[in-house]
Amino acid sequence: QLAAFRKARHLADLSFPEKWFPATRCMRRKWKLHLGPPNSGKTHKALRQLLAARSGLYLAPLRLLAWEVFGRMQAAGLRCALRTGQERLGPEDATHVACTVEMAPLGSASGGGDDDVTATSLRAWDVAVLDEVQLLVDPSRGSAWTKALLSVLVKELHLCGAAEPGLSSLLAELAFACGDTMEVSTEVKRRLVPLKLEELALSGYDALKPGDCLVCFSQREVLLAKAELERLGLKPCVIYGSLPPEVRSEQAKLFNDPTSGFEVLIASDAI
Repeated sequence: QLAAFRKARHLADLSFPEKWFPATRCMRRKWKLHLGPPNSGKTHKALRQLLAARSGLYLAPLRLLAWEVFGRMQAAGLRCALRTGQERLGPEDATHVACTVEMAPLGSASGGGDDDVTATSLRAWDVAVLDEVQLLVDPSRGSAWTKALLSVLVKELHLCGAAEPGLSSLLAELAFACGDTMEVSTEVKRRLVPLKLEELALSGYDALKPGDCLVCFSQREVLLAKAELERLGLKPCVIYGSLPPEVRSEQAKLFNDPTSGFEVLIASDAI
């Protein structure tokens, strides 16, 4: 009984999560931290490193972003795969994989992990990109980022996200606990496209101009706005969460193509 109690206490002890993945702790990974505002090029820079590497793993906060990077891998002619909760595309031995964070191939776990130990989970990647790393402290999804950060077997781990207060210090402590090194980019990141707040509110849908985007907060509002804009003679594209990723990507391409005839984008927060 004493032995059983000690085993149960060991399994329930979450004080040192870095010890859950002993295979990963045998590596000395290099972390590269890219923090900055939205649209500052931080993830783009990390993805260039990933696409140029012999093997790479992209960990996305959203299924649509995993699809987007999967498309970039395909365009680059790579042997690639997509792994999300809904899709499993591409070969098992793909050199490059785009997946949602919850589908990350974790290293061998001991006393705290629950992943299946497969050939994929035990492979060492050359480059991995963990996007929106500030979600590490999110109450509902943070555990997925924590597991991915501590467990992925990779030589070079790029961490991209917002410059939240205290985030850099927290990551430095985790890197030290894992026996890894962390390099912080000293480049001052600014938005590539300035964000300007209009002085006056929009007077109505008829004031929208070609190239504008209308953000709604439910599928119903998106469809109502679409009907109203069509009544005004505008051709809108629509993007909302329940649309298949391929359809959302196609709608975005039509909106960005000045010759398509579609003038306005209506989107939910899936934008």
